[in-house]
Amino acid sequence: MMKRRMHLHFLKRKLQHDVDDLKEVVEMSELHLQKDIRSLSIHVEKELADLSEEEKEYTAGWYAEDFFRLDKVLPGIQRRAFFLTAMSMLEANLIYSCKMCHRAYGFEKEFKKKRDIRTIIQALDYLNNNLSIRQHSYKYYWDILQHLWTIRNCLVHSDGKPSSKDEKEITDFCKEFSSIKVDRLKGIVFKKGSMEKVIHIIDQLFRRLMDEIGRNKMPEK
Repeated sequence: MMKRRMHLHFLKRKLQHDVDDLKEVVEMSELHLQKDIRSLSIHVEKELADLSEEEKEYTAGWYAEDFFRLDKVLPGIQRRAFFLTAMSMLEANLIYSCKMCHRAYGFEKEFKKKRDIRTIIQALDYLNNNLSIRQHSYKYYWDILQHLWTIRNCLVHSDGKPSSKDEKEITDFCKEFSSIKVDRLKGIVFKKGSMEKVIHIIDQLFRRLMDEIGRNKMPEK
């Protein structure tokens, strides 16, 4: 039992550590962008202070692109990158959970990925089938993550433009998940606060999954 507790303790710490690290980087990134916008605003205000109205309008036009880049372009790029990182973290840690639980509980078969089925589904099925996990404990978060994974595939395989097969699913989901939207050009846009929400959902899935894994009392092999 000591060996099992050691494996599960290490797994729990790794999941939490990865979530906390990503959360910290996202927070720092958002704060840095807001700081840059404030600094640019102060600089522009000083530069416009002694100009005529005509000169102010002309000079402000020069900075419009800078504000747009800091307020829209860079946040969009960063949030998209963080989203893909979060989804990769989800997949990698579910696979890792399978491997650690195999060591802790001595399952008959190791986890092996198969083609044509989402790896995250395969990994969770592996844990469910071997540990008789109560799926209702995490179902709410898992259902959301299934839609987020569809968005992930859209970003990776079609540059953020939903395919005809996925368009309705993504559009309907974004109406409920208000921090992500599909714009008028049918591109996926991550609003401010979206990454914090995505990370929270992953965190809750990991927490509930670890609670279920930890409650299993099957004999150690």
